[in-house]
Amino acid sequence: MSNDHSTLWQTKLSRPSFTRTLVQRPLLLERLNKGLDHRLILVCAPAGFGKTTLISSWIEDLGRDDVGGSARLPAGWLSLEETESDIIVFVQYTIAALRTIFPGACANTFALLQASQRPPLKIIATLMSNEIEQLPSRFILVLDDFHTIQGEAVPNLLNELLFHWSRTLHLVLISRSNPPLPLTRLRTNDQLTEIRSRDLRFNKEETADFIRLVLQTPLSEPLLEKLDEKTEGWIGALRLATLSLRTITNLEDMLTHLDSSQQILVDYLVDEVLGKQFPVIRTFLLKTSILDRFCAPLCEAVIGKLDPAWSIRACIDWLEREELFIVPLDQPKYWFRYHHLFQDLLQYRLSTEITPEEVIDLHLKASVWFEGRGLIDAALKHALLANDLDLAAGLIERGLRDALNRSNWQAMERWLHLLPEEMIQARPWLLLIRAWILQFSWQLKKLSKYLSQVEALINEAGGVKRSTDDLPLIRGHIAVLKGQQAYHNNQLNKVKAYCQETLRLMPESWVFVRGGAIFYLGLSMQTSGEAVVAERMLLDLFESLENKADVFALLLLQALCFNYHNEGLLEKLRQTAVLLLQQATYGERVLYQAWAHFFLGNVYYQWDELDSAEEHFAAIIKDRYLAHQASLQNGLFGLALVHQARGKNAEAIQIQELAQQADIERIGHVEDSTLSMGARLMLLQGNMVSAFRWANAFTAPVPDHPLLWLEEPHLTRARILLAQNTPSDPQEALQILDAFYEIAERTHNRRYQIEILAMRALALAAQGKTRESQAVLKQAVKLSNVGGFLRVFVDLGPDMQKMLGRLFSQAYSVDTIRPILAAFPEDDKNLAGSESPGRRPSLDESTLAEPLTPREKQILAQLQEPISFKEIAYKLSISYPTVKRHSINIYGKLGVNSRWDAVAKAVELDILPR
Repeated sequence: MSNDHSTLWQTKLSRPSFTRTLVQRPLLLERLNKGLDHRLILVCAPAGFGKTTLISSWIEDLGRDDVGGSARLPAGWLSLEETESDIIVFVQYTIAALRTIFPGACANTFALLQASQRPPLKIIATLMSNEIEQLPSRFILVLDDFHTIQGEAVPNLLNELLFHWSRTLHLVLISRSNPPLPLTRLRTNDQLTEIRSRDLRFNKEETADFIRLVLQTPLSEPLLEKLDEKTEGWIGALRLATLSLRTITNLEDMLTHLDSSQQILVDYLVDEVLGKQFPVIRTFLLKTSILDRFCAPLCEAVIGKLDPAWSIRACIDWLEREELFIVPLDQPKYWFRYHHLFQDLLQYRLSTEITPEEVIDLHLKASVWFEGRGLIDAALKHALLANDLDLAAGLIERGLRDALNRSNWQAMERWLHLLPEEMIQARPWLLLIRAWILQFSWQLKKLSKYLSQVEALINEAGGVKRSTDDLPLIRGHIAVLKGQQAYHNNQLNKVKAYCQETLRLMPESWVFVRGGAIFYLGLSMQTSGEAVVAERMLLDLFESLENKADVFALLLLQALCFNYHNEGLLEKLRQTAVLLLQQATYGERVLYQAWAHFFLGNVYYQWDELDSAEEHFAAIIKDRYLAHQASLQNGLFGLALVHQARGKNAEAIQIQELAQQADIERIGHVEDSTLSMGARLMLLQGNMVSAFRWANAFTAPVPDHPLLWLEEPHLTRARILLAQNTPSDPQEALQILDAFYEIAERTHNRRYQIEILAMRALALAAQGKTRESQAVLKQAVKLSNVGGFLRVFVDLGPDMQKMLGRLFSQAYSVDTIRPILAAFPEDDKNLAGSESPGRRPSLDESTLAEPLTPREKQILAQLQEPISFKEIAYKLSISYPTVKRHSINIYGKLGVNSRWDAVAKAVELDILPR
């Protein structure tokens, strides 16, 4: 989902204007000004007390004049509805309101709302509070109609913001009822300004001012007193009364018949007001009262032509001129709404004058109009008000394509919550939506249940109403989701068939679904040994695209990255991942940015460029709720391994604990791969007891699935068995390794073949099978040469270092092994292993098989000083790995095994002074 507000109602962000009949209320404005010293201003009163008008006029004043000598305060406005009870929608709208003042505000919070799982409220609140604190100036945020909010999520968020109050924010709530906030605490701590109905009622003088502004003929003092007595300063009743008084000659008689009872008073005045309108205006008022906001085209669709002499636009213009409780919502005056009290009264009157079926018909017409403009949430509201669940379900089903193309799983989840479970279970499309939600949250094991239900429904004779056009689309969705499942079970022939079926059935407008089919088709082709064909297909498709930053293009690049990763082509992977990162950043697709960081982190880790690896893995974790669950989990694993490679044991464990927390937040328990990563770290840190305990308890059978990730629990168990090294352990480890090597070889996974072969060499060596062990290790080294793999060997520890050293001394693949040995931790006694290749020493440098380079001589001179390799690197302004690599070269050329032997030999050959 791109970072925009195209799907939001911009009219909700417009501050309602006030009429020319505004009564000045300086005492209330002064209280509001003083309230800027508090965390919250609460304006709370029933409908019709002028709450919104008061705050709107105050904001207007703040924009004109300084307040207390300070700079003018800008204000953002948000008119709330029940739909904003969803925390994601509420925060989206709140940020949109802030951006009317500060363009681009709260960018990270807005991006967080697009996460592949719903972030905890605490995370949203903390990030939002921090970003509000960073805004460049003080401002006011007004949340109108707060009483429409249902549930605890939004109040809890505001409570967090109030508790961790930003100095830049002045929050104003307008509500008909007390919000569920800690008002007592705020009062006690002098952090709350309250304006209630008793404060908002007009006094006698304000009533007189209002009458003079509204009526051309002023009322006598006795009539004013009577009107004030009857309305008790209630502004809504006064407004209705003045509308009625405009056309009444016997004012005293009318006022005499007014009842002080609020409901009776309002009923009487509404009758009076409506009774004095033109019939066409009266009908317009009643029938459009079902709309929370309206424009001329919407009204025409809902109520049609009312009178040949009156166009719909003419009706709206007349209402605005007469100030008949109509509020413009935008500057062009295209959208309007009624005053809430007046709308409530009109809706009640409508229900008494037309049949329920006629009211339903109005809602249905509104729903159709909103759907035609892509406003699914508004269309859903009217469908549900019409109690037409079939229409609501149809709207959701027809909105699926756009939601998928925008990766907007939050909307899909919100829509399903509006429908009863029995309806979801009975409709194939709704079950598919649930399946897609599970796919987005990476709960793949739960997919089969819903796909089976969908298939049962569409195959059931006469069981489900469906059009012939729907069936191919439904089957296309089933196919791509089954193709994904088949791929993760290594059922490669099925993957191709399913994906090709999806591409045949789905129109090009289903961009995400088709992209998913191409993605898994490309992966399955590489896994089947058709890597070159898959590469050509994916590259050709990418080059043919006009938009290379949409979801389809990014899926192509992601597929290429997975294939290069599995093939062990690390440089190609790096280049493609860089392109993926660039395009995902341009398209504001944070989820795919995380995937790019995952691949780049893997490349640099294998190349032992730990700074770069840490940078990319940390970038995933920084936006952890925006990343795909698989990229997040493996990014955490990668960062833990980076810390471990640097000897930062505590930091590695801390990251692994974060991975456990992420699992629990997502699925309620810790996954096997996360537990095994913990055991792997224990092994690397020498905590053998904990590592052995996990290995002995882990008894799951070897799965047949693609080897895509950084951690395979069975391979970690094999590592631990080799370290435990009881008589039976090497053979048990070999059984695991042989099973996984079969999978790696069958799926053409060179990356895992290297790792498994290296581990297999260790296992054979532990059994005393030296010749077989060396042969297997040579295979691993040969495969690693193409990609430049280093850490896959280094992470296997000192035994692997010694075995590679022996191969090096035999002059086997020296150019490949030399950088691997250089990547091992410093070991002054025997950095290279056992014996290094080279000629027997002679008495001068000229007899060396290969002379030392100037840089090697420079480093050799430093080796005789009592300083570490890291200090040498700092002194010569080169990297630590460079020093180690040159040292290995020096040892090989001199035919020695250690640092001090090299110094002694160099002195003997007169390379260094005696």
